[in-house]
Amino acid sequence: MNLYEYEAKKLFADFGITVPPSVRVTKPEEMRKVHFGYPLTLKCQVMSGGRGKAGGIKFAKDLKEGEELAQKLLALTINGSKTESILVEPKVSIAREMYLSVTIDRAAGCAIYIAAAEGGIEIETSNAIITVPISTPFSPYVARDLAKQMGMHGSLLNKVADVASKLYRMFEELDLDLVEINPLVITTGDEVLALDGKVTINDDALGRQKQFAGWVEKHLIDMPERERRAKKLGLNLVELDGNIGIICNGAGLTMATMDMVKNFGGQPGNFLDAGGGSDQEK
Repeated sequence: MNLYEYEAKKLFADFGITVPPSVRVTKPEEMRKVHFGYPLTLKCQVMSGGRGKAGGIKFAKDLKEGEELAQKLLALTINGSKTESILVEPKVSIAREMYLSVTIDRAAGCAIYIAAAEGGIEIETSNAIITVPISTPFSPYVARDLAKQMGMHGSLLNKVADVASKLYRMFEELDLDLVEINPLVITTGDEVLALDGKVTINDDALGRQKQFAGWVEKHLIDMPERERRAKKLGLNLVELDGNIGIICNGAGLTMATMDMVKNFGGQPGNFLDAGGGSDQEK
């Protein structure tokens, strides 16, 4: 389950990672309750990536412009994802941008840091990327070594290492598949801030992560109606263009059945895995 930026930043704050003050806005007139002073940053809250390129981040110099931009942004759809709300923050004076994330390296069988001494769009594919395996049990030394590789020194090394340590603790305690800060910024006052956030919670762990109970439905906003209904019932459904319905027990059997249908000239109309352990009720 992917979270919106405002939800990710709430979790960051819960784990002691500094984020900018913010207000979530769902109507243009709600800009009047924002009292940070101008200029302000307005960011579409969507599940899709690439919102910066698509015009989903704007800056307002006063209330009038803020309300006008809010109205336009709330109507925006980015890569098929509708804007759920807008996150409004003070515009930050940035001295440096970096990238920091924790995810799973399935080949190595462990969690890893992925980081870069620069941030920005599509930084994950940059040659500047640093990857560091995370041993279990976790040692703060790994975070300090990562900060050194990112070019940090002195007090900034300690601050970035502290963020990296807290990010891993969040990753482990919340059963995440991915937690990402892009950009992690150093302000002109040498403050280290998580300026953006992406969090993916492992779907199979939602049953034991009670703080996310009831969250699934509102995060399926961009799914087709049938796929959304299936997800809520615990079924894995992907709609396709064909006219032959496929229902099986287990993803491997479902894919093999689709291959067989295709081999005989048919066109599957869906992928529907009811689960390998499905009972009569399922």
